[in-house]
Amino acid sequence: MSARFVVNCLILVIVLSVLISFYWRINVKQTGPLVWDEGTRCFFQNFPKNTSGDDSNLNSTWYALLTNVNKCFDKYYKHLDIMRVTSTDDVKFFLKPAQSPYPCNIVTLGVGHDITSEKILQKIYPKCTFLGADPSEPTNREMYEKDLGGQFIHTAVGAYSSEAAAKVVEQGDKGWAYNDQMVRYRGIVDFLNEYRPGEMIDLLLIDTEGGEYDILKVFAESSPALPIVCQMSLEFHFDPAHRRPGVRVDHFFDTIRRLILSKRFALMHIEESAQVPNMGLFKAFILNIKDQKCIEKYFGAHCKAHYSFRNGRCESLKASLNSKRHRSAKEPPNSPHLRKFPIQKETVKEPPAFGKFITTVENCEGFGNQLWRVASLYAIGKKLNRSMYFEQNELCMTIFEQEFALVFPTIYRNLHFFTPRNQEQVDFASDCCTYDDVSKLNNSTAHAIQLRGNYLQSYKFFDWMRMEILEFFQFSESLRKNVDHFKKMLFDKDLDSHKLCVHTRQGDFVALGYQSKLNFTEYAINKAFDTLKEKFEDISVILLGEDKRFLRKISYDKEKIKHVYMPEPLSRGEDLYFAVSTCNSLIITAKLSTYAWWIAYLAEELDGSVFYEPPSKNGIRFSTYETENFLPEWVPMPFPEETQ
Repeated sequence: MSARFVVNCLILVIVLSVLISFYWRINVKQTGPLVWDEGTRCFFQNFPKNTSGDDSNLNSTWYALLTNVNKCFDKYYKHLDIMRVTSTDDVKFFLKPAQSPYPCNIVTLGVGHDITSEKILQKIYPKCTFLGADPSEPTNREMYEKDLGGQFIHTAVGAYSSEAAAKVVEQGDKGWAYNDQMVRYRGIVDFLNEYRPGEMIDLLLIDTEGGEYDILKVFAESSPALPIVCQMSLEFHFDPAHRRPGVRVDHFFDTIRRLILSKRFALMHIEESAQVPNMGLFKAFILNIKDQKCIEKYFGAHCKAHYSFRNGRCESLKASLNSKRHRSAKEPPNSPHLRKFPIQKETVKEPPAFGKFITTVENCEGFGNQLWRVASLYAIGKKLNRSMYFEQNELCMTIFEQEFALVFPTIYRNLHFFTPRNQEQVDFASDCCTYDDVSKLNNSTAHAIQLRGNYLQSYKFFDWMRMEILEFFQFSESLRKNVDHFKKMLFDKDLDSHKLCVHTRQGDFVALGYQSKLNFTEYAINKAFDTLKEKFEDISVILLGEDKRFLRKISYDKEKIKHVYMPEPLSRGEDLYFAVSTCNSLIITAKLSTYAWWIAYLAEELDGSVFYEPPSKNGIRFSTYETENFLPEWVPMPFPEETQ
């Protein structure tokens, strides 16, 4: 081998190295704060360059996509608080919002006679709206509209509006099956802009039996007409039987490359379906890492322990704390927020007090219901020498845990998640609101007891240790200081008047028929004001509730009631402390509101009365709650129309 040949080879290697380096600087360099360079570079270095050919030659490349996405992006995926929503034969992914509950838009493309994932998300995030599309009717419509309460559109959705073959689920002699049909497709841009005009899409669920190939092209091209989409959970189909006719896998690989290079979306995670292994059915998760609205809503508060989110990355907390340019004199680094107030987690977990444990079946109801659950479990555990715990895979409580850390640090210290060695399931307090005898649980020797009564909504479970419960529900010091400052600004020169609070509830209670009624609310304000006037000279009325339109409809005697306040909305924890620390008297206008019940029970400044509408004469399915859960010292206020 000549020396000249060796020199030429070395020169060629150097030139190629320079060209490759230049390519990366131009094509894959970070152009914004939210592009994960290392993952992108890793993917392009490891994913096969030659991906052309027919399906028979691309099976190994298909699985290389799964391997390399997870290899290169897994560290980012693990550092974000991403929820896996599982059903019998499916899994969806969702990056939890920074605060809960949070309004959001969830869109399903391809309902496929299964709304399990949507219903789980609805339980956890009741303020989310749902829009679904599928070329098959009427079963999908009935499920999506009746069972979910969403909006269903009878159409197939693809990349562009056209007429083409689609996989449609139909009932046949052997049950449900996919059949090819010619259908009219709506383009995804047109579809979203028509049914969610001007709105951000929080989560796009895509299961269109091969239609995802073309839909992803639209996202890879970053069409300016495309609405902001924060997250996508979707299926990738390799099997030709589950793809639209004419769809080519090699073209799909090109789409994936362009999607990653778009610097707007990150393909965070892929896993193969466990139900049909070795068939190339992938479940994938894509995140918007560029649009600021998505970043503000989903990223900042959700890096897991020991990590913070800064400059588009989950970085070690130590590094974040050492970065002076990201500090503020008034705001500690990496502090979670309740609205505009910075609030830090002020405590760490305590070890369980006892070696045996007690829990209930999973409960995804609201914050007020979780307060019942925690208080009752804690008190029952005290009687049985068992510590409260929750199953390790209980999604709902892991979300509420974050809120407890910010609002009730003592509760947070006592929340433990694990899988016990052995567990005994016991039917106990099966009705939501009925007290049951705790002594019946004394004989269990199991490491853990799981109570099938998941609500435990009777104050008799814990009222015997009320002072300790009040300590258990102490609000965090920083939250108290911030809300106290807010109160001082709100009331200004009216700090000493007797505060009569009126709690109202509309929202989901309207559909149930248990919402606050305008006529009773007005009657109760007038009646309670007159009653309290016999004892207190100066009385102010505070109207509480999320529905400000309802509050503005309330009429009252302005000659008699001089001071009426309608505080601006705070976060849920701040709202609760505001009421607990402010209300000297309280009117509960929606008698089934657990939130109002806890305001009354935890009230720190109560020197008047708690008024409530007594049980309905005709009886309703929550009558046990009405008759058993109002304390004896609280004052029933019959509405005259019901007493006639």
